[in-house]
Amino acid sequence: MVRINLLPPEIIEARRRRRRWMQVISVVAIGVIALGAVYGYFLMETWNLERELAELEADRMAVESEIAGLEQYEELKERVDERLEIASAAMGRAQYWPTILTDIGTFIPQRVWLTDLSMNYPHTNGEATVGGSVLFRGLTYEHPNTAEWLKRLEDIDGLADARCRFSAETVHRDTDLVSFELNSMLHPGPEYDPLSEGRDAR
Repeated sequence: MVRINLLPPEIIEARRRRRRWMQVISVVAIGVIALGAVYGYFLMETWNLERELAELEADRMAVESEIAGLEQYEELKERVDERLEIASAAMGRAQYWPTILTDIGTFIPQRVWLTDLSMNYPHTNGEATVGGSVLFRGLTYEHPNTAEWLKRLEDIDGLADARCRFSAETVHRDTDLVSFELNSMLHPGPEYDPLSEGRDAR
């Protein structure tokens, strides 16, 4: 079947131009809609970022306010540290004697008793002690007991380098005994820390 278009060529060309314009307008409209969507997305993201930035700024101001309130405590801490340094220098490195004396009573062998216990602390230019020694004098029944006591002194914390100065037979109240004299060095004690002592007491 043959179709014959009886419309004039001018009308046919006008229709073609109108269809092309409609296509162009459709493409432009789609592009405008796409650009509008992209612009709206970035506008929303910008708004979200500005809101987050405002929240961060508020948090920063709150933290700065807290820090400003803590400055007085920092100054107080510095004053306390200065006084602790002065107290530590004055008190030196003293031993914790209750522990040492308790260990001496615990480690001393049977059939051995002390007649004298003395400590010596050297000083340097009047400053705090840096060490010292302990002198043990006592009696026992035989020399091996003296050797055993000398060995046990090495197990006491705070004492070191225990040595026997002499161990000699003697008579005490009509009884044959052994008189001895032992010497042990003292380790320097820990730095004076009143805060630590307060915690230990609790």
